[in-house]
Formats: sequence, C-alpha cells, structure tokens
Amino acid sequence: MDIESAISRARELQPMLLARGSCAMPVPEGMLAVLASIPPAILGGPLSVLLKCLTACKVSAELNGVGIAAVPVCRIDPELPAGQTICLLDQESQLRALSSGDPENVFAEMARVVPERQRDAAFDFLRNHYSGPTPGAAVARLMTALAGSFGLIAIEGSVERVAGRTANFLPVAVQVLDPSEINDQEVVRRSYELAHRPAPVFWPRASVTILDARSRKFLDRHGLQPEDLFAGREELLERISPARPDALRRLEKLDETIQSRMSAFVEAMPPDEDLAELAGSARDRMLYQIRRLKERFAGSIHVRTEAGRRQLERACNALAPDGRPQEEVLATAYFLLRYSEAFTGLLYQRLDVSKPEHQLIPLD
Repeated sequence: MDIESAISRARELQPMLLARGSCAMPVPEGMLAVLASIPPAILGGPLSVLLKCLTACKVSAELNGVGIAAVPVCRIDPELPAGQTICLLDQESQLRALSSGDPENVFAEMARVVPERQRDAAFDFLRNHYSGPTPGAAVARLMTALAGSFGLIAIEGSVERVAGRTANFLPVAVQVLDPSEINDQEVVRRSYELAHRPAPVFWPRASVTILDARSRKFLDRHGLQPEDLFAGREELLERISPARPDALRRLEKLDETIQSRMSAFVEAMPPDEDLAELAGSARDRMLYQIRRLKERFAGSIHVRTEAGRRQLERACNALAPDGRPQEEVLATAYFLLRYSEAFTGLLYQRLDVSKPEHQLIPLD
C-alpha cells in the first residue's frame, strides 16, 4: 500500500473510530492514533525499535499534512519479546553485549565498554532518561525524550486484553508493523476483530542501515556495496586481498628457471674451475635476490591482507554485525553515543516512509 492509499483508508476510518470514542488516554480527543507497539527492551533495544517509533511519527505527520488529525503513539507492551541483551561496538569496533536490565548495572557495564571520549553528553542523556519503576516505564521515558519533539506519546502496557491478546481501544488508524508482524498481520487483524474495532492500515516499519564515513571509504575503496558484507568474511577477504598467487608462483618459477638454466650453462662450459666457480657465484647471487624478493613480497602481502582483514571485520561489525541487519543488532544507545543525542533528529529528517525499500543513510 502506498502513502496515498493509506491516507485514503485512514480518512474512511476516521468517523468510525472517533464515533466510538476512546477509553485510552492520553490520545487527545478528536485525534487518531498511529500506533507502534514495542517491547520493554534494555535501553530501548536495537535501532529497529526507534525506527518503528519514528515511522509512526512520520506517518502521523503525513496524515496531519492532509488535514487528518493524528498523533504517534508508542506503546511498550510487556507481552512482546524484549530480548535479554543489547549490542554496542567498543573502541576496537568489536561487538560487546550488555545483558543487565537494571539501569544502574546497565550503565556500569556500558562504562566498561564505551570509549571514555564517548562518555559525554549522550551518556548523561541516556542515564537521565532511562529510568522508571519498571523496564517498560524506563523505555517509555526514553522514547519520549528521543522522539517527543515529533509528537510521540509513549505509554506503558496494554489498554485492554481480549482472549489473551491486545484489544486496541485507542482510535488506531495506522499500525506500524515489523517485518515479522507483517508476515503475521492476520493475527494482528484478528485482535481488532475480537475487540469489535475496525482493523487499521498496516504500515511497514522503515528499514535502515546507518553508513559511517569510515565504512563508506572501505566499501568505495574495494568496490563493495553494504549488502556484499552478508556474503561471509572469508569470501570477501578473497575479493579484497592484495595477494596475487600467480605473482608468487612466477617468482618460484623464476627461481627454478635460474637454477635449471645456470646448471645447463655450467654443463655446457669447457672444463674450467675458475669459470665454474664464477658461474656458481652468479647463480647464487641471483637466487638470493629472487628469494629475498619473494620473502619481502610475501611479507608485504601478509601485512596488507591482515590490515584488510581488520578493516573488513570492522565494516562487517558496523554494517552487518553477526551477519544480520545492523538495525536488528546494534542498540539505539550505540548510535546516540557515536553521533550525540542529535542522532534521532538526523535520522528523522532523512527517513522516507513512503518507500518500502531498505534505506542507506550516510552519517559523519
């Protein structure tokens, strides 16, 4: 469904939803909700969670732009799987997992992982806003701090339960779904039917990879695309390796050729010990230089290959950690620490929810 069709469907739903009213504050009276349900994940979870909320903000802005009063609502649902860890990159660009749900323990772990130069205003921002009596309350407070300027309202828990599933008494005109939920949207639709509510428009969450300058230079230098990083590191290392096995084989062949030709030359010479000694000395000097060149060449290749391996590992960890999409692994907290608390605004500005394609957003 394109954005125009979504707007048209929301306009159809508007009178039905508002006529029924809403038992779910704090959606202002007369406004529709663009809903994003998220789990009570540690520090807000991976980037995909923030993307879901920002997608709701963007869709809400589209509705308001055509005269349909709407507000983005982030509901932290305790029934959604939250995951027990989040991942950051340390100063060596190695993946590090944080596993504590207690805010103080989380920040103590983070302080051991995050380079000291990054423990500045963004670190304080996270510490100040990720707090509350429950994990869900802490996430609600953090999401409000991150996206409240775009109209986001964050609430904890479900409003009502019917047959064990959420029955949306919010006047939901659009619900943002993750890829897994898109595949299971009939189940979501059924929850609305059980609550005797019209099913909203289901809108896919924006999918994004944040491309940092260092990774971009690496990709450009080797003629790679971000999606190439999912091919596997060993295969990619072969592609970017400066090694030329044929060059080493040629040096080895040259070594053999010199030995063979000089031996044949000595055999063809008239008997002369001095001349034979001179020929042998010449052969040994040539072979020494060839072998030295081969060793230097192999050493240079090894150094460059290992440098390429480290650069490749860093790019894979930054863009395709553990062979998975960046947005599913790296925490929102990581990007805030890297780009400052202004990261959310930069991401919101560049996010295009009208296109279903995966987006590459360069930063730095």
